[in-house]
Amino acid sequence: MKRLLIMFIMIFSIISASNVNAGELLKGFHFIGFWQGVDPYDGSEVLRSIVKNDEGTFDIIGSENYTSGCNGERGKITATGVLEAGVLTSIDFTLTCYNGPGPFIAPVEYVPDRFNRTLLEVYQGEAEFLPVILHRISKQ
Repeated sequence: MKRLLIMFIMIFSIISASNVNAGELLKGFHFIGFWQGVDPYDGSEVLRSIVKNDEGTFDIIGSENYTSGCNGERGKITATGVLEAGVLTSIDFTLTCYNGPGPFIAPVEYVPDRFNRTLLEVYQGEAEFLPVILHRISKQ
């Protein structure tokens, strides 16, 4: 009984310290908003808008002012995500170049970093890329 109480207190402390409500994380509310970051490979500005739709999935729309995938030109991002174990997963993350090759489709995960209050955009494709660190720039 004492062990159970100690474990409960530890879990509650971790959740409280993370500044993310566990219920919100499980429902996906932590992901909703406008996010901004920098692509670690080409330095382009990364913008992502994430909204929850009526079906319970999430629409992800974004842009990059230039990207190496588009030969240094602008690109548009579209995706649909599903919430699985506290991670937003998309198998149809699509980069469409305005003037160039593509579109390119890859699986991507959005993983909350509770300590830094950021969101990591992690590519799950064959090529290995560093995650893009996204900062919420909207209140939701």
